[in-house]
Parts: sequence; C-alpha cells; structure tokens
Amino acid sequence: MITILLFALQNRYTSTADSKHADFVKKHPVYRHQPHTKSILLSSKWLLILMVHGSTWSFKRVFNYLKLNQLENIYLYIVGVIITGYVIDYKLVAIFFGSLKLIIKGNDMRQSLWMIYNIPRIDHTYERTVVLNGETITLCFTNYESIKNLPNPFSDWIENKIIKPGLWISSRDPFPVNCGFVVTKNKCSEDNQDYICKLISLSLSLVLPPPVHISHPGQYLNDGTIVNPSWGNIPTPNRVWNQCFDENDIDNIIGLLGRFNQKINIRYPHFDEVLKLASINNVLIETLGLWAFVEGFWNYSKGKSSLEKSFANLLTTDRFPNMGKRDPDVNRLKQSIKDQNLKLGANNFSELRNIIAHGSYVERENSWTTQQWEAIYAQRDLLLETILMALVEYNLRST
Repeated sequence: MITILLFALQNRYTSTADSKHADFVKKHPVYRHQPHTKSILLSSKWLLILMVHGSTWSFKRVFNYLKLNQLENIYLYIVGVIITGYVIDYKLVAIFFGSLKLIIKGNDMRQSLWMIYNIPRIDHTYERTVVLNGETITLCFTNYESIKNLPNPFSDWIENKIIKPGLWISSRDPFPVNCGFVVTKNKCSEDNQDYICKLISLSLSLVLPPPVHISHPGQYLNDGTIVNPSWGNIPTPNRVWNQCFDENDIDNIIGLLGRFNQKINIRYPHFDEVLKLASINNVLIETLGLWAFVEGFWNYSKGKSSLEKSFANLLTTDRFPNMGKRDPDVNRLKQSIKDQNLKLGANNFSELRNIIAHGSYVERENSWTTQQWEAIYAQRDLLLETILMALVEYNLRST
C-alpha cells in the first residue's frame, strides 16, 4: 500500500511540475528542448524513498548487529529520517515513519523458562552470565518458592499461568512445586531466541540427563504473550536422581554453553539418540542399549567389533582426547566398569552386557542383592555420562 501511495504521489507532483514547465516554455521558447529538471528531480527523489522504505529490514539487521536496544534503534532511525528529510525534502519525512513500526515490531524481545523434574530441591538461587551469539544472557537457577519472588513477568507467570486450580490434577505432567527452574532474567532478541534456547536445553540435558527431565522452554514476549513450558510424553521415573544440584553442575552447564557457542553453526548429532536410550525407564535395557551404541559408534575396524576395543577408542579418542591407554583417567574409568561387573559375578569387561543381551538376567535378577542392583545403576549412569561427554568432544572436533 505504501508503494502504491508513493507512485500516486509521484504522479501528482510530476503532473503539477509538467503543467508549470509547459507554461514556462510558452513564455521562454528557448528552453523548449531543455530537460524537465523538476520532474527528473521528483522521480529520483521518490525512487530514493522507495529504496529506503524497501530496506527497512536491512536497517533492522544493522541495528541487531550493533547490539543496540530498542530505544536506541528508534533514536538512530529518527535521526536518519531527519537527516534524509533535510537533504531531500522535509515534506517527505512522514513517509519514513511508516516503516518505524516495522523496526519496533521486528525487535521483539523474549524471556525463557525451563522446568527441571526429578532432582533434589535447589536450595539456593544461583545466577550466571554467559555470552551467546553476541548477546549477554543472565541465567537464574532456583526453586519454586524463590522464583515467585523474582520480579515480573516470572512471579505472575508462575502463579497465574503455570499453576492453575485443577490443571495439574488431571495432567501427567510434573507438579511445578516439585520442580527446579531455570530462567533468562534479561531479554534476548527474537533473531537469537531459537539458537539460545536450543543451546541452553542441550546443555541442561547433558549435565542433567535422564532420569532427570528438562521441559521444553516457555516463552514470555514483549506484548505479554505467554507460551508455557511443556513436557511431551515423559515416563514416570523409577528412581530419584540422587545427586545434589550444586554450583559444580551450574559451572558445567555454563562451560558447555561457552564451548558450544564457539561453533555457532554446529548441529550436534547423536545426542538425541543417546538420550532416548537413557529414557526407556528400564535400567537393564538402557544399559544394553548404551553398550550397543559404544560398540558400534567407536568401532574403527572393518571386521568383527569388540566391545572392549570400542570402549578404549571412546576413551582415548573423544572422552580424553590425545591420552594413551595407560593414562590415569582412562584406567580409572575402565577399572570402575570392571569393579561393577565383579559385584555381579562377571569376570570380564563385557560379561554384564552379555548377561543382559542373552537373556540370562531373567534367571538372576530376582536373586540380585541391593548392592548388585546399585552396581548396575552405577554402571548405567557412568556409561551415560562418559558417552555424552565423549560426544561433546566428538562434535566440537568434527566441525
């Protein structure tokens, strides 16, 4: 519509100029063959206006690149309009303000919220700052009671949107009172929102893998629109994550965000596959699936695979890059697996995997002691952590 208006105005001004030019030529025939300067000037002027209006989104991109806030963007735009009006024609300045709403609308700023289920209560409120794709993000890790004391939008969001009378009674979703919370205290731009949320979700899932569950992020937009966090179809955990969530976990999350941010275009393959294996909610099947992933993914030979060789490749290639087979960290992990197997009466490295894979666990599981079950869970957890951290190195090394 604005473009049509501009052409209509151009025709009007050009027609008026043509009439005045004709009268002038009648009085001064010597100028009969001179170019119609006024018409050319107006045509050029309106062409420039069209070009500037059409490049409004380019202005927006430049402002985002400069990392200016919305008020600074508006000031800068207005100054540009005034200067352009002074140089071209002050009467046309109003045309430019029609594009100002596009810049304001295009610079939507958003805040995000995640819920964490099946971890011990977060006893303190922690804040950390990290730079992601050029934007400084302040992450706040807290509990249900403390998040209600944060400034709006979070207190109102929790009280009036996430918790509603009766909403959680009929739902299988985790009750918010039992969850931890992660929020972005400051706003980030719409352009960066998807990238930042994916990176935070990934880092949370790697440091807090199943049986811990991380919700899909909720969003709070400038205009008050709210999208609540969601869970999907998560299983009811068969055990509580028994580790305390503390500053070490937070430091690990921030560390991963910083490392991932160095490779902005990375796609991070294989994480979803491993996390799905770890979410089956049956420790024996999960352990078998994780061992199968190790044997296949880190098998570098063309012949028959060997679980022990694949695990050694995992440790020396990706989990502890550039370290040899005799390195203390490598030997410590190998010995942990062997010690866990010994508690189950398994004498070699791969025997527990074989017990599960061949179905012989059916005859043994009813006689396993609490200590033996704890060894199985410990092996599953150690294996999952080792694979995920190895995949971090694999992804960063491969891109």
